[in-house]
Amino acid sequence: MNFPRRLRFRCPHCRRVYSRSLSSIRLGPGVRRCRNCGQVFMDGTIEWPTATPGQKTEYLFPVVLRVNLLLGFLFASLLAFVELPDWRGVIVVALWEIGIMLVPVVIYFIRSFFQIRASVRRYERLRLSEVGYGGYASPKPS
Repeated sequence: MNFPRRLRFRCPHCRRVYSRSLSSIRLGPGVRRCRNCGQVFMDGTIEWPTATPGQKTEYLFPVVLRVNLLLGFLFASLLAFVELPDWRGVIVVALWEIGIMLVPVVIYFIRSFFQIRASVRRYERLRLSEVGYGGYASPKPS
């Protein structure tokens, strides 16, 4: 079973692919400079703290990933039932196949965790700079 296809996002000026994602929701500051043509453009990204609950769900569980998990689960169950006649064997084989199928999903969630953490930090730095505080750490009490 192939891992789900990624969406491609392109520079509106030169059409070079600058990002690939499973979800239509991407995290970032909202603007980007193309490495190919040097143009600055709005890239449609949002920061995690400003995302709605629906956007957060779509980011963590994109439709493509949910469909792939469902089909993988059904395929593993069907294969286990066809291969083995007794229930204990069916359960062991199905769990083994599902475990193998979940490896890319776990990698996706680990990657998402680091992207969310970076987005929250970026948003907090932006908020601090908007109120006039230029440092990244809280001031020490005197």
